[in-house]
Amino acid sequence: MHPVLFEVGGFRLHSYGALAAMGFVYVCWILLSTAEKRGWNQTRVVDLLFYPAIAGLVGARALYLLANPSQFGDPSTWLDVRSGGMVFYGAVLTGVPTAFLVARWSKLPMREVFDVFATALPVGHGVSRIGCVLAGCCYGMPMEGVLGVHMGIHPLSVAPDHPVFPIQLVEAALLFALGAYLTLRERRQHFDGQILLMWLGLYAVIRFALEFFRADVTRGWVLESVLGQTMSTSQGVSAGLLAAVWVLWSRWSRAPGSATGD
Repeated sequence: MHPVLFEVGGFRLHSYGALAAMGFVYVCWILLSTAEKRGWNQTRVVDLLFYPAIAGLVGARALYLLANPSQFGDPSTWLDVRSGGMVFYGAVLTGVPTAFLVARWSKLPMREVFDVFATALPVGHGVSRIGCVLAGCCYGMPMEGVLGVHMGIHPLSVAPDHPVFPIQLVEAALLFALGAYLTLRERRQHFDGQILLMWLGLYAVIRFALEFFRADVTRGWVLESVLGQTMSTSQGVSAGLLAAVWVLWSRWSRAPGSATGD
């Protein structure tokens, strides 16, 4: 594992942060190049990228804090993310609503823009998951044999010192496949906003299933299931997200066409 790409003069470039930034740059490139082709106001599109990104970072950290309050007794540690502590779903829960507000204010074709977002975000997310592999975080259950990967060999890795299932690579592969599928599906969608809802719904299914193979201790177990097992915070969010997707799909599919303020 390589949690740190390089260090110069005491400055460390962490692998996860670098790859997460690369994923974000990819999303920006896709949206800005599409905006140029479709004649959208690029200044407004930059706003649509900037403000939700800030809100997403705050949400990702906040959900981690809420799910793992015992790790943060001192408020001075709340903003220290150098050793990890971000939850993707927190970024979704704050970033997506913020993006809707910015798109409404900017008078952009809201659902059309978000369909483009939805084709790029899985790929950007997949790149950041490769960063998780390098950092040794978000690791899978213990596993011996050919599928077991030793992620705890670096002193800065948070993974245990034994082989684990490389769940980050599995999720990255599924995210790349999801991005490719949604890109193809965008060409024959039935209503604006459909690709966005497909991204949210399909990722919720993927994340719910993959959580069973995660073994990092910061899962934020929040709910007892009928099977006597526990449900992680991300599984709870996935279930709620699927319900929201169902409601929006029922509404948007009955009113095809682009909208700037739906």
